[in-house]
Amino acid sequence: MAVQGGKVWGDYTLNISIRRLCHSFAAVLVFYTGSATAGFEKAMALYQAKDFEHAYSAFQVVAGIGDARAQFNLGVMYFRGEYVAQDLVQAYAWLVVAGKSGFTRGTELAEKILNSFDADNKSKARAAADKLLLHYDPDTIKENIFPEWSKADYCLLSPKSIKQELPKYPRKELRLGAMGITRLSFTISPEGYARDIVVVEHSGDKFSKVTANAAKRWRYKPPSTYGVRKIMHDYHMKISFQIKGYYSAGVSPIDNVRVRKEIRRLDRKAHDGDPLAQYQYANLISMLQSYKKYLKHMDLPSYDSADKWYLKAAEQGLRKAQLRIGINIRTKESCKDHWVEGYQWIHRAALAGHPEAQLMLARHLIYFGKTDSAKKSSLTWLRNAALSNYLFANVLLAWELVTADDKSMRNAEEALSLLAQVPDDYLDMVRVFETKAAAHAEAGDFEKAVELQQQAIKETKDLEWEIPVMQQRLNAYQVRRTWRGHYYAVEN
Repeated sequence: MAVQGGKVWGDYTLNISIRRLCHSFAAVLVFYTGSATAGFEKAMALYQAKDFEHAYSAFQVVAGIGDARAQFNLGVMYFRGEYVAQDLVQAYAWLVVAGKSGFTRGTELAEKILNSFDADNKSKARAAADKLLLHYDPDTIKENIFPEWSKADYCLLSPKSIKQELPKYPRKELRLGAMGITRLSFTISPEGYARDIVVVEHSGDKFSKVTANAAKRWRYKPPSTYGVRKIMHDYHMKISFQIKGYYSAGVSPIDNVRVRKEIRRLDRKAHDGDPLAQYQYANLISMLQSYKKYLKHMDLPSYDSADKWYLKAAEQGLRKAQLRIGINIRTKESCKDHWVEGYQWIHRAALAGHPEAQLMLARHLIYFGKTDSAKKSSLTWLRNAALSNYLFANVLLAWELVTADDKSMRNAEEALSLLAQVPDDYLDMVRVFETKAAAHAEAGDFEKAVELQQQAIKETKDLEWEIPVMQQRLNAYQVRRTWRGHYYAVEN
């Protein structure tokens, strides 16, 4: 094909204006990060390291939840031929999608590309955009990736504790007179065990470690509805470490002067509109309520004011504040009146890139989703959370990738790669061993699957857990049969 004053890339002729456009694409891709999510930032880091293959995959993951920046950058990669073959039709299509998602620069550049095409290629480009929009139109994405909540699903009743031994006070911290707090998130399994333990916040590694280890031996009355056992996901609990001897002796281990200064500092910054300070102030107010008796003659902000500052931070887009409000509403008596507002905040936090919020939506889609698209959307959320190095997402995603009924969703190689990133001191190694066993079975290595499942069963004996389905899985692997279905034996 002869071209005068232009250049041929693939099957498409570029005139001079489009060649110049290529340079503007390079600048936009590198610098258009905006208020980025962790997943988008990781994709950009991969791109800037010239790891185009993994950058492309990461942008696709983030594009799946409607991120216009990721969609735009996929268009750029097609335009420039990075990892994928240069394809201006696909570049145009992704830029149209980005424009539909709210990034007007995508629409502008798409129009310039379209104007460079002849009639035949214009038709191909529009058809390619229409095909992508079947999956990436903002309304379609919203319909697919957000679960349908009910009041009963969203609001959490306090579970009945059967056994809850307090964690041992860390020796060094006790000797130093240090006090602290740990907040956990965990699942209450159908057998009543604390599973999937994640340390959400803590004031010291030693405090978090002893709390998490103690939680493995907590026992609850299994959640149930009309006698049918259920699962309670994402239950949060705060444990505060206090030294009674100080209080009875009339001595406070807390530096009251320092606390007053911190209250004044955060109060001033919060009133100035700093969203991070608003969140930190809310956290401080919440924490100080647990140590009120040590703070003599101090006029502390009211506990209710913490929610006010969380809300102000959330309204400014701080994703951890958005999640905190959603979680707080779930466990309050008033949840029955505010549950819609609560799950909307969790949705906003997930879209903003908070991995815990993304995982909450994924699990709801897994257990309550009634369509194939809902199940596949759960993988989209889990992959986004995994991009944020949220290891719990790796474990959950790996299980879904090897046990899904839908063959098109299964990928043992990806699952094993995700599990290889999980450290040996993960807080629920029973689940890790079982997931590795299921992954090796899916890959056809049943001998390894049997070995890992036996290791998982040994761990449960050390914890004094009784989980019958684990033996059923072992029996399946011993006769060279893969496992299908949810991790927890009793479905909601």
